[in-house]
Amino acid sequence: MISDTLDRISDYCSLNKNLQLAVNYMQLNNLNDLPVGKSIIEGDLVYASVSEYETKDEAIAKWESHKVYGDIQILLSGEEKIGYAPIEDMAVTDAYNPEKDVMFYSGKGGFLNMKPGVFAIFLPQDAHQPNVSLHNKSIVKKVVIKFKI
Repeated sequence: MISDTLDRISDYCSLNKNLQLAVNYMQLNNLNDLPVGKSIIEGDLVYASVSEYETKDEAIAKWESHKVYGDIQILLSGEEKIGYAPIEDMAVTDAYNPEKDVMFYSGKGGFLNMKPGVFAIFLPQDAHQPNVSLHNKSIVKKVVIKFKI
């Protein structure tokens, strides 16, 4: 898991060539202009998914990980916290679904406080629990840019 401010995201591009494609897109486009739903950026290598939702209590939000894609999670508005932990520290609750590239877990981890202007990158070894209420329930608009590992 990596978290930093958006003005420093290019510092991490050497991790993956598709992460570089995602960052290039972010630097040339206003993420606020993306419509809710899925937007293809570079074939099956990079795409964005924009959603709007109300954050959840920690006990309800699910832990997840992905094998094929990494996530760049960016809040466009609102606030939430995102749990993070190594997948080795989690117990699998739902086996890997290759069609959706997701596996679900139960367990405990640390939390990042997310707000506009920061990002978090989650790689296949990172379980993460998005959509958790920070203080009170909040309406969030978020873009998750998926980049193929």
